[in-house]
Amino acid sequence: MAQGLTKLAWRNLGRNRRRTLITASALAIGTALTIAVIGLIDGMHAQLIHTLTRLDLGHLQAHQRDYRRTRQLERTLPHPVEVRRALERDPRVVAVSPRVHGAALASSGRRSLGVSLFGVEPRSEIKITEFHQTIRKGRYLDDDPTPWPRGRALTAAEAVDDERLTQQAEDAAIAEIEGDSQSKTAATPARQTRRQQTQRLARAIAPPPKRPPRVLIGKTLARYLAVGIGEQLFVSTQAVDGTMTELAVEVIGIFESGTTAFDRTRVILHVGDLRRMLHLDGRIHELAAVLVDLDRADDVALSLAGTVGPDVAIASWGMIQPTIRHVQQQNAAGSLIIMLVIFAVAALGVVNTMLMAVFERKREIGVLKALGMTAGRIVRMFVAEATLLAFFSALAGALLGLLLDLYLHQHGINLSANGKTTTVMGIGMGLTLRAKVTAFGVLMPIFVLCAVTLLASLYPAWRAARLKPAQGMREV
Repeated sequence: MAQGLTKLAWRNLGRNRRRTLITASALAIGTALTIAVIGLIDGMHAQLIHTLTRLDLGHLQAHQRDYRRTRQLERTLPHPVEVRRALERDPRVVAVSPRVHGAALASSGRRSLGVSLFGVEPRSEIKITEFHQTIRKGRYLDDDPTPWPRGRALTAAEAVDDERLTQQAEDAAIAEIEGDSQSKTAATPARQTRRQQTQRLARAIAPPPKRPPRVLIGKTLARYLAVGIGEQLFVSTQAVDGTMTELAVEVIGIFESGTTAFDRTRVILHVGDLRRMLHLDGRIHELAAVLVDLDRADDVALSLAGTVGPDVAIASWGMIQPTIRHVQQQNAAGSLIIMLVIFAVAALGVVNTMLMAVFERKREIGVLKALGMTAGRIVRMFVAEATLLAFFSALAGALLGLLLDLYLHQHGINLSANGKTTTVMGIGMGLTLRAKVTAFGVLMPIFVLCAVTLLASLYPAWRAARLKPAQGMREV
């Protein structure tokens, strides 16, 4: 019985081939465009997340529990060796790398700018991030840190001088706040003397290196400070013990990531050098890791959190940057709305086609009902026509959509006519947006098309089922 209805439905679609072809073409083109749009949106998400994870975060990170909230220097990762071993033992983890963060004032000539110091272990960091691929001039960091002389403890006399200098600085600050004009007059030379003496004590505790530490800086920062390869910057930062560290660093590489925050403010150096500058000894702030499957980052982070102790927090990239994930969810909802709008317009064409078929076949429907065909079978016959129409339209649209996706994946869409990287939320997206083919992006439009077409056929089928045999047979 069902086979007979299918044959009858197929024959009815062929009665007016031009109209059927036009309707099927509209459905197929709508499906193809929807698949292409979803592919581009998925591709944008993939590029955004790739840039975020492979130029900064990694797939997940381990910190001291309160570090991400406070970003305080002293909140270093507890027992980092054990945590690193725990991460590396997990088969879902590909690579792990230690990091140290700091803030500083970088200056060259008369210009200065606040920068973020990013200490990495070069040998393992290239497995986590792709900064080494963004270097436009110079080279990457050396595997070994800069040779630093060993520091020493202060002598008794130097400890007394340290306490005296600290007290003098506090007294001078209080006097300046209270508005003592005589203190203000003498403040500048006294401050310079205290600074020189403080630097002498700081060099005793942590002497400067034998050669300037080597660093990488962004193209925007290099242009602003007017420095090039082989030239020096002066960096001033506060160490974890409150002392100031001032030294020259040598620029050996200039990168261009396309991300504004990185290219303008980030200074990358060896983790060993930054630890010495910040007086952190062997401590680190975070461990970054890359996983086999990025999509399982949340699950891996939650499962590892229970194995490294209560004072260590492990977070995936989505936990660290929930805004990006929220944008991803909003765009997915936008894709669904676009899909529904396209198919709603296509559904109007289906309704029109089916209503015209009912109008043209009133006599046939009346005869069929007079011969005993029930209203239910009439409805099923029209629904079968719509189903066949949707099925073949979806196949053609899916094939065309896949071809569009593959073309956009291979060639992409140029996002910038001036050759500059386009940014989304400050994150570089590259010059070309490429589509990403996913099962969801192909199957969901097909499912929605079939569902919308089926719903659109119900009203014409209901009109046909309500037609009385005598009324239909009177039609010429």
